[in-house]
Amino acid sequence: MEGIATLLRPRGVDAPGPSEPGEELLAACRRGDREAFGRLFAETCDYVHGVALYLTRDEDAAGDLTQEVFLRVLTRIRQFEGRSAFRTWLFRIALNAAQDQRRRRRPVVSLDEVAAALPSPSRSLESELLARDRDARVRAALAALPHRLRLPLVLRYVAGLSYAEIGELLALRPGTVASRLSRGLLRLGRALPEEAR
Repeated sequence: MEGIATLLRPRGVDAPGPSEPGEELLAACRRGDREAFGRLFAETCDYVHGVALYLTRDEDAAGDLTQEVFLRVLTRIRQFEGRSAFRTWLFRIALNAAQDQRRRRRPVVSLDEVAAALPSPSRSLESELLARDRDARVRAALAALPHRLRLPLVLRYVAGLSYAEIGELLALRPGTVASRLSRGLLRLGRALPEEAR
């Protein structure tokens, strides 16, 4: 199952989720330090965009969503009190913004377009085509999952959130998070038997 889980991470992204920014950086952002906010943006932008792409399944919508998330972070950073991890707060903003965006529009985009938009390292043409084909199959299988199973998978394996952070975001107990992750991976494994080997 861990093989399936690693396929969920966008190509070109090596680590699962951003590390927690230091309190000094967050304090500088709360004071309105633009340079500090730029560093915070640089540290978290790729992951917010990756999650946005999984949530929207559209490159343009993901770009809009990423921009919306950071506008909200910029205007609300003073409200972040540190009662939860910063990245939990950040992805809560991303989830809320995605829900708002879904209410405003429902784009229809093929999963092949999403797979083609993902970053990829330099490869031979054949291996690149094979990787894109695999990515498209993985994303199609992920998109076919019910939202209650898909969202925890994205938060865990794309955003790199812990079980506790996912539980906090989705108002679920850790056991429920573990169960949904396990069922989601199992269903992906059944949908992608050649990748599960």
